[in-house]
Amino acid sequence: MVKNWITAIALALGLWVVMFIGVSALMVAPLPAIWQKILEIVLSGAASFILARIYFKKNPGELKDGLALGAVWFLVGGVLDLLITVQYVKAGAGYFAGLKTFYGMWNLWVGFLLMFAGVVLAAKMTHGGEIAKMPNQPQPPIMPKV
Repeated sequence: MVKNWITAIALALGLWVVMFIGVSALMVAPLPAIWQKILEIVLSGAASFILARIYFKKNPGELKDGLALGAVWFLVGGVLDLLITVQYVKAGAGYFAGLKTFYGMWNLWVGFLLMFAGVVLAAKMTHGGEIAKMPNQPQPPIMPKV
């Protein structure tokens, strides 16, 4: 369940902006197409994880909370893609041809999968508003000074 809708939607907008700028930058980078796609996928997972940690630090959650937040981000990003991104992809063709081109890219779907994985991982790492800590390590004995 999404506990803070305003923060969830604001972070969804932030994720979309990060992805839009990041993918735009990668498109003009002098890299082979496969590396551009791989970096887009990595950016999706990393940005989602970082933004989800921000959300779950104040609103701790579990698996279902991560899935719910991921669904909100997916829907907000989808609406923005339909309104804005597809306009750039269609390249003179009709709107539906742009949809087919945009949603036909395999790296987009793998990026969505990693977005959900990043959000769920961030949700599972938070407990009580704190990032989960490693188990206490035994400390060496303190020797009195003589």
